[in-house]
Amino acid sequence: MKAINKIISKLLLISLVVFSSCNKDETKPAEQVTTPNYTNFKILTLKITAMPFLDLNSAGWDPFDGPDVYFNITDGSNILMNGSSSKMSDVLSSNLPLTWNFSVAHQITNITMTQFIEIWDYDTLDPNDFIGSVGFKLEDYKSGYPTSITKSNGGITVTITGNWY
Repeated sequence: MKAINKIISKLLLISLVVFSSCNKDETKPAEQVTTPNYTNFKILTLKITAMPFLDLNSAGWDPFDGPDVYFNITDGSNILMNGSSSKMSDVLSSNLPLTWNFSVAHQITNITMTQFIEIWDYDTLDPNDFIGSVGFKLEDYKSGYPTSITKSNGGITVTITGNWY
């Protein structure tokens, strides 16, 4: 009988230990939520969805057909990416949107500086015609870090798509 009492006592003790460890109030530390602080952006795709097909004199950019459209990315003074080698010839409004996928991304390492997407009409015999530009200051888009940014200016609408890093 003593042996049975010992077994029962041990079982009660084990049950008490298991029960107390199951009901222990374990407080877990709060999960840390860290917001990224990206300071660079690389453009992988540039898309023009709207542009004027008439110049300031209400004439077409080219006398006999549509403009030969290319882009440059500038800081307002210097060309940072020259897109003239990838011009699209004889563009009509029905050809929009115009899309360029970059094989080498355009890196923006100073997001406080405004960079401009300039749209040009390539001309063989006379100087190229400036169609217009849209400026992007990536610092203005840090909230939520969108990978696709659309902006309009002077009848031109441009979308840049890329990645923050």
